[in-house]
Amino acid sequence: MMPDKSGIKILLFSILFLITTNAFAKAPAYPAWYTNDGLEEEYPSTKYIREMGSGKTKPDAENDAVAYISRYFQTNVSVNAVSRTTGITTNGETSMIQEMEITNEISSNMQLFGIKYSDCYYNKKERTYYIVAYIDINDAWNRYEPELTLKRNEFMAYYEAAQVEQEPVVKIKLLNDARIAAQAFEDKLSFANALSKKLTEKNFGSDIKTLSNLPSLIKRLMVENPVYIKINDDYSGTIEAAIRNVLTQKGFSVTATKDKASYIADIQVDYNKADGTSRITLYPALYFSLEGKNASVFTFNGESERVVAPNENSAKKIASENLANNINENLSRELEITLGL
Repeated sequence: MMPDKSGIKILLFSILFLITTNAFAKAPAYPAWYTNDGLEEEYPSTKYIREMGSGKTKPDAENDAVAYISRYFQTNVSVNAVSRTTGITTNGETSMIQEMEITNEISSNMQLFGIKYSDCYYNKKERTYYIVAYIDINDAWNRYEPELTLKRNEFMAYYEAAQVEQEPVVKIKLLNDARIAAQAFEDKLSFANALSKKLTEKNFGSDIKTLSNLPSLIKRLMVENPVYIKINDDYSGTIEAAIRNVLTQKGFSVTATKDKASYIADIQVDYNKADGTSRITLYPALYFSLEGKNASVFTFNGESERVVAPNENSAKKIASENLANNINENLSRELEITLGL
């Protein structure tokens, strides 16, 4: 039986139509990343930090995309990182300096991270260029890791020295030095976490734990090594009270029992009474020495202006108050400079 010619013609026409349709089918008018779903599919957030930018020219679109990535780091980097300032400034000036430091640090790091770009797409209807700027997270983290290691080693040098030190106050000094060195390490950690918290914790988790334990370790050492105050001459206990106040504010434990003390704060007060004057004239001064078991670990000299009074009690009272003021103003600063407290 001969096949139905009309059926064959219909079949051939259908095949030809499908071939022709596929051959002339138009490709998508825009790249896949132009949509939100397509952007995640081509540049998954688990592997890339990526942002789409736009502009009237290709460089404008690139700059716009980079600006979005910069804002990503500004949002995710710790507020304390790279924004420490010194000196006295107004609020406006301080904010400006901090913002500039953060911007400069982010710009420098993004160059290190190695920003790449997708092909550019031009939307004719909008007369606008679109592009994706992206950073490969693993690659960027590996580029950044040597800077982390450098700052980590600087911090650990002080910390490890403190671990072998037997003198508690010297140990406290080294731990405070480690805490200062740790600030730069913490800044680097903040950027590393913005790239990949998982990689940062995997490679520097033990160091992060050491950092977090520093304040409590210093506090425990100060509490476990109390100070006994010994003073040779003090009108109404004014000078001793000032010294006790400064030491406790710094975190030291002060004991009233000498046998329980790890350190003795030996204070020698000299009123330096002048001879041959009709009224009592004093040139008060003091010498402070924090004595450990084997040696002095900290010293401080204080003095005040000349005191003139009608009798010795009045003169000593004024002199003690003046020396106490000197202690409150200067002893705290010297402890900070010398011991980092």
